[in-house]
Amino acid sequence: MALGDLAFEETGKFAGIRALPDGKVEATYQGTGKLFGADYSSIYTGVATPHGGSFIGEFSGICTTKGGDTVVCGLMEGCDRTFRQCLYFFE
Repeated sequence: MALGDLAFEETGKFAGIRALPDGKVEATYQGTGKLFGADYSSIYTGVATPHGGSFIGEFSGICTTKGGDTVVCGLMEGCDRTFRQCLYFFE
């Protein structure tokens, strides 16, 4: 893999969203994609907090490949007019 190559690509949808009493939003996301060329499916659950007209969210999840390998991962994201995210993996 060279600098600038696509590391992962995913498509999916929010499977459930609910408003919490403290103003935060809880969401569950399910998706499928490719991670370094391997097909996988994923599920993340987390909480987003309103922050100055946008949302800051922290999600934890798991990615499972068709071969049975699993990766536990976390996602931190911020949404306003742009969408930025940081995906990190645990060993």
